[in-house]
Amino acid sequence: MSKRLASAIFALLFALSAFVPALATAETPAPSEAPEAEPSEKEEVIYFNLDASGEVESAYAVNSFPGGDISDRGDYSEVRVLNTSDEITLDGDEVRLSSDASRVYYQGALKDPCLPWDISLTYELDGKAVSPEELGGKSGSLEIRFTVEKNGRCAGSFYEDYALQASFTMPGECCSGVSAPGATVANVGADKQLTFTLLPGEGIDTVISAEVEDFSMPAVSINGIHLNLSVDVDTEDIKGQVGQLVSAAAQLDNGAAALVSGSNELLGGTADVQNGAESLRSGIAELDSGVGELRDGLAAMRDGLNELYAKSPELAGGAYQIYAGLAEIDERLSAVDVQAMMASVISSLTEAAGGMTTQAANVAALAAGLQQKMADAQGLLAAGETMVSNMQATNSAAAAGLQSVLATLDPESEQYAAAAEPIKSAMKALSGSGLQAQLMLNMVKSSIAGFSEDAAALESALLELQASGENFKAVAAGLQEQTGGLASMVDELKSGIAQLVSGAWQLTDGVSAYTSGVAQLVDGFGSVMSGVGQLASGTQELLSGSDSLSAGTAELYAGVAELCDGAESMAAGAGRLHSEAGGVDIQARVDELLEGIGGSMAAPESFTSEANGLVKSVQFVISCAAIEAPEAEPEPAPQAEEPTLWQRFLALFGIE
Repeated sequence: MSKRLASAIFALLFALSAFVPALATAETPAPSEAPEAEPSEKEEVIYFNLDASGEVESAYAVNSFPGGDISDRGDYSEVRVLNTSDEITLDGDEVRLSSDASRVYYQGALKDPCLPWDISLTYELDGKAVSPEELGGKSGSLEIRFTVEKNGRCAGSFYEDYALQASFTMPGECCSGVSAPGATVANVGADKQLTFTLLPGEGIDTVISAEVEDFSMPAVSINGIHLNLSVDVDTEDIKGQVGQLVSAAAQLDNGAAALVSGSNELLGGTADVQNGAESLRSGIAELDSGVGELRDGLAAMRDGLNELYAKSPELAGGAYQIYAGLAEIDERLSAVDVQAMMASVISSLTEAAGGMTTQAANVAALAAGLQQKMADAQGLLAAGETMVSNMQATNSAAAAGLQSVLATLDPESEQYAAAAEPIKSAMKALSGSGLQAQLMLNMVKSSIAGFSEDAAALESALLELQASGENFKAVAAGLQEQTGGLASMVDELKSGIAQLVSGAWQLTDGVSAYTSGVAQLVDGFGSVMSGVGQLASGTQELLSGSDSLSAGTAELYAGVAELCDGAESMAAGAGRLHSEAGGVDIQARVDELLEGIGGSMAAPESFTSEANGLVKSVQFVISCAAIEAPEAEPEPAPQAEEPTLWQRFLALFGIE
């Protein structure tokens, strides 16, 4: 049987079998001959996890049974029930559980799993071998070598009885120019999905190539099912169809002669068609050149309009801000009453001038009192000088008396020793008190002298204060005279601002109408550009079509000649088909086609343990680890943009 037909049948089997869900399997077609032993109702789904190179990392089995008392075998490190809370026990390689569920599923982790297929994935980037760990995020010319062979270390007939389907997904965002000999290629969104089909007992050695940038690849999925076909072919129906084919061949032979005659007439007309096509091509070329120049001119005009339209919101916003600022100034000026404000100011100034005069009078009275107190202090100072002089004379006399008393005593006597120290202390005290009195008198003299200077400065300041009060009154009077002129100027300012507000509003309306017109022009111009673009595209298509037409007429001439030769060959072949088809042994040909599909017609043997014997179904779900690109480092925060000239102008007025 051809590999194309076998692959098609195998793909259909994969589509009909629900092996992808972890806990559901398809019914095994009934064999043409009953097996020697009835298989159990057990179903097995074997999951293998491989690394990105194809090495086995872990494996586990999901076993399912009808509910009841269950005893199963398997070389497990641990087991657990998946769909019920029933208790499960593992004793050596024997698993026991009991469940009332209609169907129960349990998972067992395989201790030493042996994959029946030896799967290998190797990688080369720009001609150099690279590991999967290093490949993530790399760019260049990539080759992935994918090989599958029989694993001689694994017991059983799984390699001979099971077919595989391997799926690779090459992401469109990082892969281009994907080539995969022997694969079925399908577009899944922007990605390329490559599917390799391996019949029972068949391996593969192929290379997937692509140009990659920042490469990553999802996990490779490989699924295996037990291939068990029982084909019943209706050979009588095929014979009837072959008879119809022979009859049709005779009709085809008769029509070939008419075809030869018509093709000769067609050949004569192709020369005229070719001459007309060349003239048409020349005219279309001139039209295409003119449309190209028109499109270039309109493109330049479009760019100018787009730039003008981009500035329109900024222009309209600036006009409105000018209007809003002038309106606010007008509103605030309208609320100002210059006459009342100036009257209040002049009243306050007059009242302040009166207060200054009153304060000056108070300060003058205070200065007069200070002058009297200074005269009194001078009298007291003279009396103090007399008292200090008298005190010093008294102290000198007392000290002399004490000295004379001390001179009368014998320095060697006890009386002298007892009186000498107190007398000396008294003499020292008398001398010190006189000095202290003199120092205090000097301090009082100094203070009175400073006080006299301060009084003179106060009197001078008083005179200046009186003069300032008079000047202040004169200023207030002058302000009162100028109030009328100021009010008139404010009224003129109000009138001017009002006119500016009116003009700014008209400016805002004008700018708004202008920007609206620009927007309509831009929208309309888009339609013009679209139409010109379609016209240019159409002329290009016409030009391309005229080239194709010219070339096609030449090909048509040659093709008609070949048609004549082919018609004669077809007639001869139809005759041979008619004479030879009657002797075909249809049954023998069908048997020959079906031979070689492979696979066992018997129920599959258990993968988890030979002790389990034949089971209802065994399926394999194999996953090779994904190749992931390293995470990109975060981009630095963008720098703040420099303000435009308009933004700086608005900032001068405190406008955001």
